[in-house]
Amino acid sequence: MTDESIILVKLITEEQFIGVLAEEDDTGLRLENPMRLEVVYHEHNPNKPDVIVLPWDELSKMNDVHLEKMHVLYYTIPKDDITEFYKKQIKKKMAPVEEPEIPFDRNIVTAMLERMTSNTSVH
Repeated sequence: MTDESIILVKLITEEQFIGVLAEEDDTGLRLENPMRLEVVYHEHNPNKPDVIVLPWDELSKMNDVHLEKMHVLYYTIPKDDITEFYKKQIKKKMAPVEEPEIPFDRNIVTAMLERMTSNTSVH
């Protein structure tokens, strides 16, 4: 992934996406690793909005999306800070999740099992 392949897409619905432009043809664009951007403006500082990066579709398992050109208002190259933030988010998303190691004490487990079986009665 190069910085030049990362694009910002704005749809006619005002939704904004960022992702890697994988393909473009007469029908539309295919973005890999797309993420949805939400821009939040604040009354106290309207010139410095917050940008929130969200999954492009919380219910999808796919890592790419095809956007029909008729739904695209425009696409452009994002600002450098947005590009860097996007790349960090993708690295986090791709990083393997390690399960925390839970200490195992055989004596505690044995004591719990003994207590559970001694409290059980069959009628």
